[in-house]
Amino acid sequence: FFHVDGGGIRRAAHLASFPLPGGDAAIRHPWRTALAVLHAAGLPWDERLSAVQAASTADRQVLRRQLDRGLACTPTTSMGRLFDAVAALVGGPASVSFEAEAALWLESQATRCPAPTVDRFRFALAVDARTALLAADWRPVVGRIVGEVLAGTPPDEIAAGFHRAVAYLIGDVRDRLAPDSPAVGLTGGVFQNARLVEDALARLRITGRDALLHHLVPPNDGGLALGQAVLARGQLAGALLSRP
Repeated sequence: FFHVDGGGIRRAAHLASFPLPGGDAAIRHPWRTALAVLHAAGLPWDERLSAVQAASTADRQVLRRQLDRGLACTPTTSMGRLFDAVAALVGGPASVSFEAEAALWLESQATRCPAPTVDRFRFALAVDARTALLAADWRPVVGRIVGEVLAGTPPDEIAAGFHRAVAYLIGDVRDRLAPDSPAVGLTGGVFQNARLVEDALARLRITGRDALLHHLVPPNDGGLALGQAVLARGQLAGALLSRP
């Protein structure tokens, strides 16, 4: 989450971090991310969970030692990686062959379910002692999701509830950090997810806020790179003008 004011931009909030064991290996194998998230939340690796079943006994032993010692565990605050973990927990692909495959599976599940009328899951907000920024704690959400999976709740209902939780998080952060802000910009690769965009728009409209969406450039890396270039150009021009 970033606050944009004129030509300036600053980080204002973030997802609470969790480890990515093996870095790219966790991206290719969402079961690794799912087990890392469970470990970070202090939740057991219940063998009824599909993400746990995807790992051999030897794989689990190695991964647990790696997580316990923090070896080759890159911390991340990526919402996309949390989507991967949730997908693997709910029953999505344990391994993927292309970027965002697990998240796309989770989106497809959510589209099968009407928009929830009840908040099944909710992120908690608190100031992160390390960064001194507002952080969205995903642990209550993951804990409830695991409970729903073990209780036999259909995957589409859990997926829809998770999308709604992320949409409400956007509104909650805006209410906490910038209650007078006239608009919220929805950008980043996660907003290629049509269901998430719909849920976020619905949430923001309820609170009377406008949403800025991508139309001419994509919300993922291409659009982000363009925005970085525009910001850098503005800062460079300002630096040149300030020279004596």
